[in-house]
Amino acid sequence: FYLEQCPEAAEHPFGAVGHFLNEGARLGVVPQPAFDAGARMRRNPDAAVASPFLDFVRYAQGRLSAVTDRRSFVRESRSFDHPRAIAFAREHLAAARALADPPLVSVILPTQDRADHLRQSIRSVIGQSYRNWELIVVDDASTDVTPQFLAAYRDERIRVLDNPERAIPAALNRGLRAARGTYVARMDAHTVYPRDYVARGIERLSRGDVEWVTGPAVPAPSDGFARYVAAALASSLGQGGSSKWSQGGAGPEEIELDTGVFAGVWPRATLERLGGWHPDFHVNEDAEMAARVLAGGGRIICLAAMAAQYAPRASVLGLWRQYWRFGRYRALTARRHPIALRRAHLASAALTATVAATILPARPVAAPARAATAAYAVAIVVAAARASPTRTLRDIGGVALALATMHLSWGAGFIVGCARNGPPVGGLRRLLTRG
Repeated sequence: FYLEQCPEAAEHPFGAVGHFLNEGARLGVVPQPAFDAGARMRRNPDAAVASPFLDFVRYAQGRLSAVTDRRSFVRESRSFDHPRAIAFAREHLAAARALADPPLVSVILPTQDRADHLRQSIRSVIGQSYRNWELIVVDDASTDVTPQFLAAYRDERIRVLDNPERAIPAALNRGLRAARGTYVARMDAHTVYPRDYVARGIERLSRGDVEWVTGPAVPAPSDGFARYVAAALASSLGQGGSSKWSQGGAGPEEIELDTGVFAGVWPRATLERLGGWHPDFHVNEDAEMAARVLAGGGRIICLAAMAAQYAPRASVLGLWRQYWRFGRYRALTARRHPIALRRAHLASAALTATVAATILPARPVAAPARAATAAYAVAIVVAAARASPTRTLRDIGGVALALATMHLSWGAGFIVGCARNGPPVGGLRRLLTRG
């Protein structure tokens, strides 16, 4: 396999493994051994399970340093032919080869009045294990200290652009036009990304069978009302049927996504072919783009290892506004792209209409609406009790309030969106024909 990727390895005196280790050490991909990994593996043959690739290369390097001819190499190599380590190494050889000349990735980070979270977000970019990057921060005419904060950075890899249009798609498209990288990653100012976010995204894209790689959203540990929102999002009633939310380590390593997406990494060519983000979608812009990708036969993958922590809203009013906008623009997305409509969306809109019907004077309508609303209240209290951080009445009430706010504001926004833009007839037809 390695010789197919690197034909020149056939000329190396110690063959493919020797070539791989030499190249890896030269590029800093393979660390120099700091201990006798071979002795470690002989004492505990299962040691490689935790990090088989690292154990494999460390041990191989340690053994190769003591041999001078091919015969000795063959004899020594037999002692580290740990099947799981070898399999893991083979899986990553192509990616290691790519690191010999890593393509540039352009990280686009739109921000508006998020100075309180911006420092952590930029640090998570600077700390990426993938070193060949440029960061394009697009400031949406912030009125806080964001401009002064960004002006203090003295890093030639970081560029700051102004976006007077004050809209996320316009900011993203401005960043895309300025991007020089082969790949593009979107990172948000209220989110902290894992150290290998970019590297894992590019490695998965390099296999050639997907167009978009992202990770799950994980609400960051918070205090105040934000911790109730975080707990609500950990509940199935808070996730709206979307697979983009973290499953707490219980889900598969890789899943296919629909239009529920959270940032991600793309080949720049894919974004340019799509024409960037649609300017009409000030919210739900990634979902709208995802609908176009899926309609064209593309695949969107979510890797559990790319999970990123974002800051939930810290007030009831802030949460209401956020989810009202989510619902309103999801209605527009579903109107234009039938694939974007899920049953959970209709359920949320129906719930909001049902709760609103409880105040109607007509008893034949109000009575069943009140009964349904009471059943809903019991359901969210039960869900809140299960998701609550401490199971105290205060926390259960806080989580229940967060769940109700998310459901009712989203449903209200969806109904308003349908009234303004027309109902998602194609999406309804699609759901009905699918059963």
